[in-house]
Amino acid sequence: MKKNFKLKLIALFLCAVMLVPMTFACGKSGDTGSTTAAGTDSADTTPAPTTIPPTTPVPTTTAEPTTPAPTEPIDPNLPYWQQIQIELANNGLKNGVQILPGTDEADLMKKLGANACKKTELDLSQDNVPFTSAYRYSVTTDPTNWWEIGCSMSLQKDVPIQNGDLVVGVMWIKGVRNPGSTLVDDSEDPEYHLALKTPTDNWGSEGEMSPSGDVPLTDTWQQVWFSGRILNDETQSSTISFNIYLGFGFQDVDIGGLIAYYYPSTDDTEKAVINLTY
Repeated sequence: MKKNFKLKLIALFLCAVMLVPMTFACGKSGDTGSTTAAGTDSADTTPAPTTIPPTTPVPTTTAEPTTPAPTEPIDPNLPYWQQIQIELANNGLKNGVQILPGTDEADLMKKLGANACKKTELDLSQDNVPFTSAYRYSVTTDPTNWWEIGCSMSLQKDVPIQNGDLVVGVMWIKGVRNPGSTLVDDSEDPEYHLALKTPTDNWGSEGEMSPSGDVPLTDTWQQVWFSGRILNDETQSSTISFNIYLGFGFQDVDIGGLIAYYYPSTDDTEKAVINLTY
């Protein structure tokens, strides 16, 4: 029995001797695996940040400030028409052709005839105005149609004109309401209405006038810049009539300083006219 016990001890010892290298081998292999896993876990897997290049701003062109065209000072001692020509030129309207007939202020105003109203020359010596000639147009009857009363004149003869071109001018005007009209209440303002008329369209068009429509008046002188347009193919400039209609009840309307010029329609003149009269 002792012999058997010894044999068992020897067998166990041999097994232990055989198992020790295997244990070391397993431990070494495990360590290797653990090291690999740790290496994998500790590796920085975060993608490198993308560097965005700085945006180069688009170069901008700074517009040069617009310098207004130099304007000529107006000497109040100059003749009135010359003052108006300088003011028109300062507003971009140069070299206009005189389109209302008259050799001077007095001659032109004398030609502005009265239709169904009374015309009286005014004394301007106390009025402190730049013009030298003016008339009063007194309306004392009620017309059937408002266009039956007023003042008018034909355009200058033999001025080459084209459809679409411009008539630009100025006048000074004021008015008072008189009582007694059956058409207009005594409390209403006096009024006028501008038009360029022609028989070519049976007097139908009004020339796209500015100011347009029935315009109220005050009892003090007002400078009014106006414009109109040639709307028909006319063979003669004098067939066109410049009209100031006054048939709006009983009223006295004073008009002076009237003059107008003709300009071809171009982009520049159209812009200048809008800036001046609208």
